[in-house]
Amino acid sequence: MNIEEFLKNEICDCYNQYVRFTENFYDHLDEADQNINLRKYKIDDALENRHFMNDILPSYLSALNRRVGSSDPLWKKLQYDWFQFRVKSLDTLIKKMHHDNQGDFYVAKIINDLFGERLIISGVNKQLNEIENLLTILKEAQVIHRFYFRVDGKYQAFHCYIQDSRNHLPWEIQIWDSEWSKNNYKEHLRHEKERNVRRG
Repeated sequence: MNIEEFLKNEICDCYNQYVRFTENFYDHLDEADQNINLRKYKIDDALENRHFMNDILPSYLSALNRRVGSSDPLWKKLQYDWFQFRVKSLDTLIKKMHHDNQGDFYVAKIINDLFGERLIISGVNKQLNEIENLLTILKEAQVIHRFYFRVDGKYQAFHCYIQDSRNHLPWEIQIWDSEWSKNNYKEHLRHEKERNVRRG
């Protein structure tokens, strides 16, 4: 299986899991909560909305954590070096929201990785154009909502976001080349330290 086929399968699998989770979660919300346009709902408004902060977000994270229990197929993938996933903690989420509450930012742009997958495989750096073409095709097919290639210091990776509706919170998929891993982990730690300094 080549890289493009592998990535397509993994991204489509994540999309299918996203749709199942999202349909189940939002079906249990009141109609008003289901209809919040998260692509236009500002972070500062969300922070002031006690129901959103104290009920909706914690419930979403709790549902995610229940989903990724030991019986979930995701755990089987953890036996492979190329796969990682995580659910963001509520404390980390709130810190991120306060950190990014300095401009005209919207919820779907900032709260875009409550659930995240990371695919770390070799050969990505040699097929950047082919992978970008694949992601473009998946975007046109509405499997992913948006993507970009991020370069920040020595960090580099594709970031892809799944969001089937403007009213639903997105998930994130990162695609790393295995040769980028060492620098990417270092840059991630550096970024977190800088955020903590700015908060202090």
